[in-house]
Amino acid sequence: MAIKVPDYDDMVTLAGKIKQLTSRKMNLDVEIKAREAEITTIMTTDTGYFQNGKAPSMSFIESTWKYTGINGELIPKRNELAEIVAELEESKIIFDIYRMQIDLFRTEAANNRRTEL
Repeated sequence: MAIKVPDYDDMVTLAGKIKQLTSRKMNLDVEIKAREAEITTIMTTDTGYFQNGKAPSMSFIESTWKYTGINGELIPKRNELAEIVAELEESKIIFDIYRMQIDLFRTEAANNRRTEL
C-alpha cells in the first residue's frame, strides 16, 4: 500500500493560515480584555451602577456585564472568537495529520528498503 505524501505547498499555505488565525485570535482576545477592563472600571466608579450606595461585587460584574458588555457589545466578539478558535483548531489538526502522513511515508520507505536487502 503506497502512502500519499501531502503536498508541501499545501503545508506551507496551511501554516500561513494558522499564523493568520492565531494573530486574529490574539487581537480579538486583547480587544475583549480591554473592553472587560473598561467595563469593570465603569461599574466600580459610575454611581449609576451602584446598588445601595455600593459598587457591585466583582463576581456580579464578571457574571453579567463583563461577559456580555454593558449593551451586549461583547457577545458578537465572543462569537467571532469562538469561530476563529474552531477554525484554528481544525487547521492545527489537519497540519498534524499531514505530519503523521509524512511519518508513515518514512516508515513505509524504510520498511521497503529493508525488504529489498
